[in-house]
Amino acid sequence: EIPFINGSLMTPRKAPNIDIYDVPVYPRVKVTKELRRRGIRGSNFHGVYASQLIPSILTTPEVETLWKAKQYAMLQECHASWTYYNQYPSGLDTSKLDGLYTAMKICMRNQYKPKDWELWTDMVRMMREIGMDTHNAHYVCPADLTAMHNLVLRRKTHAQEKETLQGEPNKQYEKRIAKYLGIDIHDAKIQISVLPNVWAFKQEGDYLQHCVYKCKYYDKPQSLILSARDKEGKRIETIEVDLGTFKVRQCYGFQDQHTKWHNRIVKLMEDNMWQVKECKRGKKRIAC
Repeated sequence: EIPFINGSLMTPRKAPNIDIYDVPVYPRVKVTKELRRRGIRGSNFHGVYASQLIPSILTTPEVETLWKAKQYAMLQECHASWTYYNQYPSGLDTSKLDGLYTAMKICMRNQYKPKDWELWTDMVRMMREIGMDTHNAHYVCPADLTAMHNLVLRRKTHAQEKETLQGEPNKQYEKRIAKYLGIDIHDAKIQISVLPNVWAFKQEGDYLQHCVYKCKYYDKPQSLILSARDKEGKRIETIEVDLGTFKVRQCYGFQDQHTKWHNRIVKLMEDNMWQVKECKRGKKRIAC
């Protein structure tokens, strides 16, 4: 007699050669003609839960195709989580195949099996997000999976960066600091101006190698970010002004270091803080 505990079939203690699953399968089974026709021959389910595989293979053509093609790793990814009271869902979660099945068929057609399944699925999903051709075997069946994954990751990063530079974050920033763009602070050696858009933040951060762009200072509503440059336009230091206290919160140059111009830049900024105050109040002044 095979005991049941909490609705689950438990493995007999003395039964030989039984793989350890959290949903055990009795090793001596009979398979119906319908299941044999769909590729199931015995009790080896290759790490896929039988209680989920069997109903899915009878109702979902994609599951049948993957099973017959021995794409067990992909089916394992479709494992559905337990519901309440330790009851298993009646089938695999095939929604996890969305966007992958077509690419997987191309792999099968080219007899290609990814060495790292998780890396491959991440790569294909990123390809779909940035509009790459996932019907092309050159992309979805790469000889060097890691290299292709890194290439797609760089393209996705570039696309996200482009969206940030030209999309909603940039529009919100330009709208917020529009009244400060007329600020003109200078002396005989130094000129200070507001960074006009998110692209300017990226240029400032790349040139001075600090985090003004990566830490999204353009998304801080209580801060005004300005660039101090020499008369030739070379960047010297980046200034953050607190719009609540009208004080210089920080001022750094290359790799977050103070330059020889630091004290002069801070004093020049503090002496002209009235321009920032007037712009914030919306008063009509030549500086604004």
